[in-house]
Amino acid sequence: MKNRLKKAAAVFALSTLVASSSVPTAFADVSSASAQTLVPLASVSQANTPIQHVVVLFQENESFDHYFGTYPVATNPAGEPPFYAAPGTPTVNGLSAALLTNNPNSANPQRFDRSQAHTADYDHGYTSEQKSFDGGLMDKFVQIDGRGDAGVMNYYDGNTVTAWWNYAQHFAMNDNYFGSNLGPSTPGALNCISGNTSGATVYSANQAQNGTVLNPGDKGFPSSVTSNGTVIGDSDPYYDYASKGSTISMAGTNVGDMLNAKGLTWGCFFGGYDDPTAQHNNIAAQAVTDYIPHHEPFEYYGLTSNVSHLKPSSVANIGYTDQANHQYDVTDFWAAANAGNLPSFSFVKAPAYQDGHPSYSDPLDEQTWLASTVNKLEALPTWSSTAIFLCYDDSDGWYDHVMPPIVNQSNDPAVDALEGNNAGTNPPLNGAEDRLGYGPRFPMVVVSPYAKHNAVINTLADQSSVLRFVEDNWNLGRIGNGSFDALAGSLDNMFDFSSANNPPVFLDPNTGEPVAQVTPFQQQGNLYMSVPDLVQSLDVQTHQNGADVWFMYGSHLVDIPSQGDTVTIDQQPVKLESPITTQSNSVCLPIANLANALGVQPVQYQSNEILFKTIDTTDTKPAITTPTTTPPATTPPATTTPATTTTPVSVTSTDSTVSKVSSVAAVTKFAIGNDSTAGSNTLSIGTPTSVSSPSGSGTLVNQFINGAKSGKTYNLIITATDANGNTVDAGGTVYVTFAPGDIDTTGTLTSGGKKISTTPVAVSLDSTGKAVLAYSVGTAPVNWDAYDNDVITISDSNGTSTASYTNQISVLNMSN
Repeated sequence: MKNRLKKAAAVFALSTLVASSSVPTAFADVSSASAQTLVPLASVSQANTPIQHVVVLFQENESFDHYFGTYPVATNPAGEPPFYAAPGTPTVNGLSAALLTNNPNSANPQRFDRSQAHTADYDHGYTSEQKSFDGGLMDKFVQIDGRGDAGVMNYYDGNTVTAWWNYAQHFAMNDNYFGSNLGPSTPGALNCISGNTSGATVYSANQAQNGTVLNPGDKGFPSSVTSNGTVIGDSDPYYDYASKGSTISMAGTNVGDMLNAKGLTWGCFFGGYDDPTAQHNNIAAQAVTDYIPHHEPFEYYGLTSNVSHLKPSSVANIGYTDQANHQYDVTDFWAAANAGNLPSFSFVKAPAYQDGHPSYSDPLDEQTWLASTVNKLEALPTWSSTAIFLCYDDSDGWYDHVMPPIVNQSNDPAVDALEGNNAGTNPPLNGAEDRLGYGPRFPMVVVSPYAKHNAVINTLADQSSVLRFVEDNWNLGRIGNGSFDALAGSLDNMFDFSSANNPPVFLDPNTGEPVAQVTPFQQQGNLYMSVPDLVQSLDVQTHQNGADVWFMYGSHLVDIPSQGDTVTIDQQPVKLESPITTQSNSVCLPIANLANALGVQPVQYQSNEILFKTIDTTDTKPAITTPTTTPPATTPPATTTPATTTTPVSVTSTDSTVSKVSSVAAVTKFAIGNDSTAGSNTLSIGTPTSVSSPSGSGTLVNQFINGAKSGKTYNLIITATDANGNTVDAGGTVYVTFAPGDIDTTGTLTSGGKKISTTPVAVSLDSTGKAVLAYSVGTAPVNWDAYDNDVITISDSNGTSTASYTNQISVLNMSN
């Protein structure tokens, strides 16, 4: 969702999507391998590093500052999972005090708390992001990407994106990692597997529907592809029967072709691939379709596609070329992994409600999937030779203060706007315009026993650096033809290949905190932990000295024996409260005296989650208290109301019984509802959820409307009420504006036959205190990421009344 915040107005951002078509039972997949043929590995290429298994967990739509801007310092309010940085944790190129308090943008970044996990979705188009960068000043995020919503500046810390911060602290993070290009999901996914977004052919439909080639200027040619044949937006892949609307195929080579040529196993594993209509609810109780075709990069290439989504011929053949042609459901990933058949390369995608994408996913649903997935991978025998790359497709438009280095310029006045109507005049890679890069900065963490421990790496890298790592690890060579892999920085600095001494960290998928594998217990009145769990919570790397375990914690050398009642710290004995013991085949020891000697304090957040903070750390959480219960990830975020001298707005149903008051001056609330007499032209309107908004704008209300279709007109009912919920009397007036979006330029909003534009139009409420607006949809976008940005504002004044507030309502088709 993208919205435009206006003081004294109710803003309804209308994002339209087309309903999914019925799923055919079978298709003859002309581009995939024969349904009966298994192609064996001809010659297996040996890895150049100890990494035998690369797993890419490719998430959605976050900037670096949005997740790591204040790392490693978290606010740690009561009731949220705390984060305490281990001694020596490095800082990042994040949000400085000056950026937090005197930002060059029109608003300062503000902290989102855990109750604000479900947010709006912002503009992250190829051109819009260039305009937000403002020639390198990085000061137009609110006006452009945020469309007036200062929420685009905001960030989370380790109390919400707790798992991410814990992975960064235990393993290696790169704070200088960028998108190869600017723009949304499809370009990002293509760059990760090929480093190239040029060479697109557009079709009227998918291959199974016999789509025909479209040329620039043809009806239905999408804005996602430029006249130069470069992908800058989201359209579904041609080689996928689940694709809708106009589709795209890509020429050239991807990493799958290169792995095949070297006889290496590989697979792309997607949530919802087996049933593209399957849905799950996110924390906001929205039903979200698991599979989004334009996120699946291999389906754009004929040689690596599986048009019909055929299942593999057997679990043993997952990763080989058979009827599935390396394209699978995520359940096939676990079937192969559990059978000891983890492919050399795996590209893994969460079901949509857990992929982190704002509006239909969120950090808490994302954390549930991410932590569960990494936990399982760390428990496999293959963990000892695995590298997990945690990375993203695009920034969603979220603020990041770093201007990317421009390594590839573009000079296309139709779409480039970094410097007026261009983005440099130097010749682009391979002569292909519309590939301006690098794009925004993203989070990037490597989880592996060979990853450097608690490290922040500053080596310049981009999405195609993941591709380069795979190429270099197995001597695949470079793709060529203008691929960004020729420019990509190496990710080798995130590893120490001399030692596999970085232990796994098992996180609670709900809280994101390290979770003990042996439940801490009381014995003789003292709290015990197992040594492996102590090591995990202290975030240290261990070494063995006979039966003893030793490690460095900050500047302290700690040696723990397997028995007795004394440990050694800096070669000095430290008497424990009670003797070391064994439970569940693990050495366990009391932790109070050890912690005190190290200058830290245990915090038992939950019964099996014990953290350590330095004793002088200011925090509202008492040490060793009764465990608190964190609301489960399925609990919707709590409604929060910002500090304001006026009454917050709410969005309410319009079909309840109401009474009347005499004056329009009492209006403090606006609602938009359904016309119950419209028959098939009705919209399903969800329950509103309030979240905090920038100071002076009142309460931001997210309300989801399902069912918008191309070529239809819907009656939207305005209801204005006073502070007590009473409907305003007849004769009351509201002022309405309408700004059409970038895609559906023919959409209109009228009142009594009068067309409404960006100039406020007076609309009279009828005898029941309501007014009817006719909203006509022209050509609706197809995908979640291809939403339009029609904006309706409703106010009780044609000026900037402080008595009104800002609402947001997104029109979607969540049956997709």
